[in-house]
Amino acid sequence: MAGKARGCRSRKGFRVGETESLKNVFQNAPVRIERSRYRTSSEQTVSVNLDKSYHAETPSLRIADGRITVKKGFVWKFWSVELHTTLVFLGFVRLGLPAPGFRYGVPWSFHASLVCAGLVSDRAHHSISRSQVRQIYISLLKEVNFPLAQCFGFFAGAFLPLSGWND
Repeated sequence: MAGKARGCRSRKGFRVGETESLKNVFQNAPVRIERSRYRTSSEQTVSVNLDKSYHAETPSLRIADGRITVKKGFVWKFWSVELHTTLVFLGFVRLGLPAPGFRYGVPWSFHASLVCAGLVSDRAHHSISRSQVRQIYISLLKEVNFPLAQCFGFFAGAFLPLSGWND
């Protein structure tokens, strides 16, 4: 035979014709990992429990209509994302959705940590308080049924910066 039959596996383990779709998955991932930090490759919008009349535009965020949009290119690192592998291994949380760069899938705390990191980094540019950021973080964890939401919320609140907020 001159060519491979349809459906045969190549040496790399992919079916013939799957390579292009796998490239699209890697190129369209919501986040890229760079030197143990994460960078958004597209805008990420999350609905939160905020007053719908509150609007703010910061260098990294757009807050409007009860939604927070983290802009493309935002770089962050957050401890709850780093703990995902350990928590899956110990059986505290389920595997996340498959994505490139994550051994056990996208962490369930991904959006909560992204929004919290964005609100903390731009705290001088909006009027959301430190306690509200903590409550947003906990509510986003509870939305995905994260089993340690209150515990993680306690630690997030304890380690949020004390200064620089526009209360």
